[in-house]
Amino acid sequence: MVSGMRIRSGLAGFTLVEVLVTLTIVGLMATLLLPRLSKTPALAQPEVVRFLVSLQADAARTRKPVSVVLHGRTLRASNGREFVLAEGDALRSLRPGDIGYLGGQHVVTFFTDGSSTASEWLFKGVNLNVLLRFSPFATRIGYATAAATEEGGAR
Repeated sequence: MVSGMRIRSGLAGFTLVEVLVTLTIVGLMATLLLPRLSKTPALAQPEVVRFLVSLQADAARTRKPVSVVLHGRTLRASNGREFVLAEGDALRSLRPGDIGYLGGQHVVTFFTDGSSTASEWLFKGVNLNVLLRFSPFATRIGYATAAATEEGGAR
């Protein structure tokens, strides 16, 4: 006869630590995967935003500020890169009176730390409107997308 041993019943459960670890893993996976799965293709990152993000990355990589000038239908960067808007697309500054307006041209400069000069641009595409916000305090280009209505305005 063995004294001090307890006989366990067949009903074993999970410990609190095991449950918390499992919930934490599921929560992290949901946080990482849901934003990617919930994006609709029509509201994905527009090509003009990808171009501006790449210019911002160029500034950080080369350790030289990169300025981009909106000249008519063309975005011209100080590093020699250009982006021409598609037919029917338009891009304009919403704040032409701020420091981002220089010599009759709309200018945004990306600095080596990821920040930029302050400005707001509105991109109007055939099926998509995008509000771009450049900030000296943020290292990401802020943008909000909206599907274009038949009249060409945002919903």
